Amino acid sequence: MTARPEQAPQQLSAAILAWTQELAPHGIFTTDHDLRITSWNRWLENHSGLPAEKVLGRPLFVIIPSLV
Repeated sequence: MTARPEQAPQQLSAAILAWTQELAPHGIFTTDHDLRITSWNRWLENHSGLPAEKVLGRPLFVIIPSLV
C-alpha cells in the first residue's frame, strides 16, 4: 500500500517523533487529548521500570500521580 501525497507529511512527522524519542538522552512521552499515554520512550522504560506496554493507553495521572 502506497501513501497518498497528503499523508506523507504526517508519516514523516510520526517517523521523526519516533526517532527523536528513541535517541533522546532523557524521558519523553506523549498523550492524547484525554491525557492517556500514547508513547513512552526507552529512557523512561529504563529509569521508571515501567515497560511501554504497561503504560500505553493508561491515564497519565495514574502512571505518574505526583504530577497532580
